[in-house]
Amino acid sequence: HSNVGQQYMGGCMSLRVSLNSTNVSFQQPSVLSLLQNMHKSPLLLLSDIGMIFLPVLGYAPQYQDIRVSGNADGFSTFVSLILLVSNILRIFFWNGKRFETALLLQAFVMIIAQLVMLELCIRVKQRSAGYELVDKRHRKHIGDMELRHFWKWDDYRSFVSFVVVMTGCLLAVQTVIGEAEWFTELLGFLSLSIESTLGMPQWWNNYQKKSTAGLSIWLILSWVLGDSFKTAYFISTNAPLQFLMCGAVQIVVDFAIIVQIFSYSPKP
Repeated sequence: HSNVGQQYMGGCMSLRVSLNSTNVSFQQPSVLSLLQNMHKSPLLLLSDIGMIFLPVLGYAPQYQDIRVSGNADGFSTFVSLILLVSNILRIFFWNGKRFETALLLQAFVMIIAQLVMLELCIRVKQRSAGYELVDKRHRKHIGDMELRHFWKWDDYRSFVSFVVVMTGCLLAVQTVIGEAEWFTELLGFLSLSIESTLGMPQWWNNYQKKSTAGLSIWLILSWVLGDSFKTAYFISTNAPLQFLMCGAVQIVVDFAIIVQIFSYSPKP
């Protein structure tokens, strides 16, 4: 009986250890893991904080310029579209392929920042266009389902609705497909490919107007510094290849816009 008891106790101990091991294996990195990893060196923690907030701070001067001038024509709202779509995709990419938590937190912060930017741009455009005086039948909104009106809507609710619908669709698809490797890699490719085109709508907007009036030089400088910093961050943290390719393309476009600023500036 004592042998049986010892075997039973040994089995329970093994089961307990096995369960504990299982629990450890299921402790996936959480959104708060950045705060929990306090064993990081101060320099790494500082770089994580910079990665989260510095890209957003660059939009503060542009926001202030639009608010003071009452003119949003210098800023392309398609920049906000690219950032919203790419960062929503990044969040779902992280769910299937865990990379640095700082990059995940940056996505949430950037989404909030771009929704704030859009709200100001739409409010300013409504005021200048006499939105309340326009017949409701002639207002552009997401319910039109017309491609030529896409992202040119007159009301802020349409932009928020697009973000909600996109997020819901991605959530449904990921729930059905699960964490299939091909789907995860596709999300990463789409997210970083779209983000790499960030400066292109602004470059095209400048090219069409042959002017950079209303565009904050501080915003573009923050793009250059931010994209350079995050590319170095991607290299140092062994981020997935998609991130490195995105950073390289963005730096090239940033400098192309700087060339425009000097080319289109009034000659003395």
